[in-house]
Amino acid sequence: MQPYAITKLETYEAEQTNPFLTGQDEKFTAGLDAKIGITNDLTLDLTINPDFEQVEADPSAIALDGFQIFFEEKRPFFVENKNIFDYRVSPSQAGNTFGFDNVFYSRRIGRSPQGFPQTEAGEFVDQPDNTAILGAAKFSGKTKDGWSIGILESTTARKYATIDNSGERRREVVEPLTNYFAGRLQKDYNDRNSYIGGIFTATNRENLSKDLNFLHKSAYSGGFDFKHQWNERNWYVAGNVLWSHVRGDTTAIIKTQKSITHLFQRVGAKHLSLNPNRTSMSGTGGNIQLGKVGNGHWKFETGFTWRSPELELNNVGFQRQADDLRHYNWIGYQTLKPNNTFRKVGINYNHWSVWDFGGNHNLLQFNTNSWQNCKNNWFTNVGFNYSPIQYSNFALRGGPRLRLSPEISFSNGIETDSRKKLQLSIFQNGSKALDNSNKSYSIEFGISYQPLNALRISAFPEYSTVNNNLQYINNITTNNGITYLNGTVEQKTMSMSLRLNYTINPNLSIQYWGQPFISNGRYSNFKEIIDPLAKSFENRVTTYQNNQVTLNEDVYSVDSNMDGTVDFTFVNPNFSVIQFRSNLVLRWEYIPGSEIFLVWSQDVSRTGDPQHSLFNGLKDNIFNGEKPKNIFLLKATYRFVL
Repeated sequence: MQPYAITKLETYEAEQTNPFLTGQDEKFTAGLDAKIGITNDLTLDLTINPDFEQVEADPSAIALDGFQIFFEEKRPFFVENKNIFDYRVSPSQAGNTFGFDNVFYSRRIGRSPQGFPQTEAGEFVDQPDNTAILGAAKFSGKTKDGWSIGILESTTARKYATIDNSGERRREVVEPLTNYFAGRLQKDYNDRNSYIGGIFTATNRENLSKDLNFLHKSAYSGGFDFKHQWNERNWYVAGNVLWSHVRGDTTAIIKTQKSITHLFQRVGAKHLSLNPNRTSMSGTGGNIQLGKVGNGHWKFETGFTWRSPELELNNVGFQRQADDLRHYNWIGYQTLKPNNTFRKVGINYNHWSVWDFGGNHNLLQFNTNSWQNCKNNWFTNVGFNYSPIQYSNFALRGGPRLRLSPEISFSNGIETDSRKKLQLSIFQNGSKALDNSNKSYSIEFGISYQPLNALRISAFPEYSTVNNNLQYINNITTNNGITYLNGTVEQKTMSMSLRLNYTINPNLSIQYWGQPFISNGRYSNFKEIIDPLAKSFENRVTTYQNNQVTLNEDVYSVDSNMDGTVDFTFVNPNFSVIQFRSNLVLRWEYIPGSEIFLVWSQDVSRTGDPQHSLFNGLKDNIFNGEKPKNIFLLKATYRFVL
């Protein structure tokens, strides 16, 4: 058993008119972690009011496609034995199958509250950053006779936001009391050459108020998976099938149907219909594949995966999009004997073909790539893609299916010997439409230096640029119908991940991670979609002339038919996001199993001027900007064995 106590001081820039932002907050919390060895193979982990303040922050990221961003789990309670709970919807050697999609995604537990209170002018809100985990239990392990068992149960607290109106305060629920459950079972047989398994998850929320009726009252998912290997595990056949079922108020199911994952309101999607009276929704998904990955020069995999339009996993899982059927192929050749130049070389070919459940062929893509393990233990790789057919059901956020121009792309990298004290790397990738309607480029350098066995320092600076002539802005209702407004975006992003690990002795260590990040987006050449399926880019859009668009106080006015009357307005979509996040952790194991953590976390989040250069934006907002948000934390644990 390991009880803990945390004292925390948070400092930030005060706002004189905001009663919640006084410039300083203090907090004390306590909790308990416990581990019970049921057998040599199976463990029961328990936690009460866990706190993960010492865990490294998520890296900064921006997505203009509207989809959620996947972040890795870093909290120790959920990381341990997480492979047992893994149930990816469609893993493949070929990739390009939304490989992050998973029936169980532990980051949903303790997430940021999903509601926000209704406020009036002059009111201030104290919104919780995350949902407290009241308690959790995890029973997991793998037995000697091949049973993999994982059972996780967790309850998160009802969270309130506090609203201040000239000194009078009220509270509103922004996250209900919620119970999460995940059960995973897998059995090896046939001398561990084969397995069958299953998973079941449940999310149940209590007493949803009117303000939270957009959440599902309950959500369930489950599935079965298998894998059979033969011929000394050279060949295999594997697959899974899964289902989901969500229930809730009509408001919740309408929101689910309209979300970017589903878009049942899509114009022209005859196989879909938005039903405003539904109070539940059920869907299916799965994957089947045949492959050879064992000995010999040649390897391959072929497979098929699907997600029905109604599949919904995002309560305690992760899913980017539904309404997808795709076939994938991978063929690889590798050398078996080293020569004077290479230890090993691999050459691969992949292709993918994608449809929706309406029978529309949305993607055809080809890839060839090669990797090389050089005699000096350097690694290099290079790859090329060609996409002659590209359509998107999601680009117009509920609008019609949109044709995208044929595209070519590349990637390559070099990485020096990881066994050396100094390791260098460079990776780059880029893409370009054949008609120049979009292009992108990204490059990342890496340097890792280990002057001592106990000290390792690394830095990974990265720069990327995107120029897209068909970037979604908004769907605007006008007197002439819906205008699908797009524009040209020029986005530039720069970041650098810094890391230091120093083990002073086995009981004392220092870890540092920091990331400056800036991304600027500038929009121009505003246009509307007139023929979304036209082969030529020029025929898909009508670009507004300078005399049709005026900017006044950061709001654009558009006279689309040039009759002298403003047809619609929209807010200037330019953006500049600047962040600096860092964690410095001193860990001291003062007696075996008992630890003290000293933590300093810093967060600078600003909006800058998109017209400024990236370097000037960083300098003005991080180094010369307002006071950053600092968190100073002392965490003490004490372990005792019963």
